[in-house]
Amino acid sequence: MVLSKEMSSFNHFVLTRFNVKSTKKDRPNHLNLDGDWLESRLKLFDNFCYPSVQGQSNQNFKWIVFFNIDTSDAFKEKIKKYSKWKNFIPAYISCVFNDIEKIPEEALEIIRANMTMESEYVITTRLDTDDALCKNFVQMVQDNFVEQDGVSINFIYGYVLYDNKLYLRRYPQGNPFISLIEKTEAFKGVFRLSHQRLYEIGSMKNIKNRQTPAWLQILHEANIAQTRSGFLKTTMNQSVRQSIKNLRSSFLINDAGIPIQEKNLLKFRAEQAFSIFRFLKARINLRRRLRFLLKL
Repeated sequence: MVLSKEMSSFNHFVLTRFNVKSTKKDRPNHLNLDGDWLESRLKLFDNFCYPSVQGQSNQNFKWIVFFNIDTSDAFKEKIKKYSKWKNFIPAYISCVFNDIEKIPEEALEIIRANMTMESEYVITTRLDTDDALCKNFVQMVQDNFVEQDGVSINFIYGYVLYDNKLYLRRYPQGNPFISLIEKTEAFKGVFRLSHQRLYEIGSMKNIKNRQTPAWLQILHEANIAQTRSGFLKTTMNQSVRQSIKNLRSSFLINDAGIPIQEKNLLKFRAEQAFSIFRFLKARINLRRRLRFLLKL
């Protein structure tokens, strides 16, 4: 097990919301308790999220996954198997917990109760149930800890898996895998604001990790439908086609979640060239818009 150089001065938590109560119009609470929805989400969790976190090279952290307290007993039984790994902590809560509201006190109390040592700082990392972390993600976060307060750690580059194709995505300024460092005495956690707005509470350290993509975002029918208009187009404009073998080398995920390696090299190169063209075109258009706005 790899230990952080500052192991005694912080607690590190990865925080995930599975099917908590929400006030979002696009995610009604009855959906979060629906058996079919839970099973489809659990499949993504099994294939991508859980093995990627369990397989972290640095195990100096705890992973709290928040569930709706009204989740069926049958589904709760399925969750018990994950608790065999000591870092996994299921937490069943009754409060609303989403990006519209501030982080509920009920959730903060659970985090406090799981602190294993008296430490001056708390690091909280955000992770969705249908995404994954590279095997050195926790170590990468902790390598950037230097006793800051109110500083967000944001790894700009990660992968996107969409339609059985892998892309390298550039996602600056607060992506859904962001971490927040705070002093323990007044911490509110990474969910205190939406990930795009965390810069409001302090500084954001954007790390250019192009050679070591840090995260994997899974695009599927459900999350594309639930997100804002233009989400898929924006994501693809920020992404460049990559070989599936890149995924196997840096992420510990189930084989069932990894698409078949590309066999038609000519087709792959053509798709990659088009994605590069699309990426560069989007960057040029963005710069033009910024120059126009600066002239106003």
